[in-house]
Amino acid sequence: MEKTMLSTGLNLLITSVSTDFTRPQLCGIYADTDKLVATDGHRMAVMDFATDDKAGKLLEANAFEKGLFAEIKDAGQYPNWKQFIPDLGKYNRYSVTIPNQLSQFKSKKQDETRVYCYIDDGRLITSLDIIKSLDALPKFSVNGAYLKALAGQVIDLYFLDSSSPIVFKNDAQGFTYVVMPMRF
Repeated sequence: MEKTMLSTGLNLLITSVSTDFTRPQLCGIYADTDKLVATDGHRMAVMDFATDDKAGKLLEANAFEKGLFAEIKDAGQYPNWKQFIPDLGKYNRYSVTIPNQLSQFKSKKQDETRVYCYIDDGRLITSLDIIKSLDALPKFSVNGAYLKALAGQVIDLYFLDSSSPIVFKNDAQGFTYVVMPMRF
């Protein structure tokens, strides 16, 4: 796997780890047999990765980022992450390019995190673009910070409606990214 492909998946994993220590079972990267999983309850990153002897363990995210496999002890049971990946057979699939300007997304206020997204002819148009009349296009709203790691990439986006999870998937890079939408 190329380094850039690996770094996108790792970036998604590390930024998806929960920082809520009242839920310690989410404060690390879960190693399944052939996947690494991280979630904070609003988004979930899943990356293909053979973990062999670490399967069933929760790994410390900061150590993992440095290439170390430090296990978190007594964190509790990790949730059944597979149940949170939607049945993509019911979803509409779009091949889209994630806008580059999302890589610069910054916000200090909670109400400024929302990015409105519209799907149009292979492009993900965001509220960071100049938007004309887009009412007829499929649309959803997400925390813009969640899309930073995907900026500039062509990705398969699976969309059902504005209240269902949005799935970003890249089989070549071996990752699936599930994001809960914000109310439109």
